[in-house]
Amino acid sequence: MKRILAAMLAVVVVCGFGGCKADEKQTEIVSETSSTEIQYITDWSIDELLQEFELNGKTYSMPLTIGDLGEGYSIGDKASLREDNYGYYLRYNDEHFALITVDDSDTDINKWQIKSFSLSGKKYKFGDLFYKNKRTNVIDKYGFPSFSTEHGDTILDNYIFENNDSFTIHYKNNKIYGIVIGIDNEENE
Repeated sequence: MKRILAAMLAVVVVCGFGGCKADEKQTEIVSETSSTEIQYITDWSIDELLQEFELNGKTYSMPLTIGDLGEGYSIGDKASLREDNYGYYLRYNDEHFALITVDDSDTDINKWQIKSFSLSGKKYKFGDLFYKNKRTNVIDKYGFPSFSTEHGDTILDNYIFENNDSFTIHYKNNKIYGIVIGIDNEENE
């Protein structure tokens, strides 16, 4: 389920910001094996990215609720990701900032726990994942992705962990344009 959600958020980022093309091709990037199975990331954890990250110049860590974000943030419209799943647009100072999924079972919006982020632009930093960083720098730091998909000058690198956490990096011209991070909050509490 988490992989499907991450893939859907990645498609939203690519189609929404980079455009979809009919000549899509999926490329398996494999560092030391010729297997066509998804290569799970096992030599490091997504927790390393989530222990300390920046949004709009302020430092946060997971788990994170809407209330933890602080002043300037608000929830915008609901966004349908598929028939039984949806997210919300996160606004910062009344401007679209991100697409997020949350645990919205509490009636108090400030207590909603964030489960995934889909971000583009210059106002985020998760480790070495930040706007316009080069793909070669990311691969040098985090290794090869589990798999990669190409759409013309756009590349999506997908890092999938055995615990179902994942992140997708959207590159335009081999530089980061956006990221999607999906986490299993129960394991990160």
